[in-house]
Amino acid sequence: MSRPTKIPTAIPPGLLTLIEAAEIARVHPRTIRRWVADGYLTGYRFGPRLIRIDPAELAPHIPTTRSTPRARDTS
Repeated sequence: MSRPTKIPTAIPPGLLTLIEAAEIARVHPRTIRRWVADGYLTGYRFGPRLIRIDPAELAPHIPTTRSTPRARDTS
C-alpha cells in the first residue's frame, strides 16, 4: 500500500494569488487560470484548490502601455 503524497502547508513568501496576478496583468482571474491550464504560466498548487503564481514568471504578461484612453483635447 502506497503512502499518500504530503501536501505542503506552508506557502513560500512572494508568490501571488490568482487575484493579485490578475490585477497586475490587468486581466480577469479566469484568464490567469486559463494561462496556467494552457502552460503559459506555472501554477504552484497548495492543497486541492489553492494556486499561487511566481511574479517573475508573470512579468512578460504585464502590459507595458497604458490601456486607459487619453483625455480628449477640447480646444
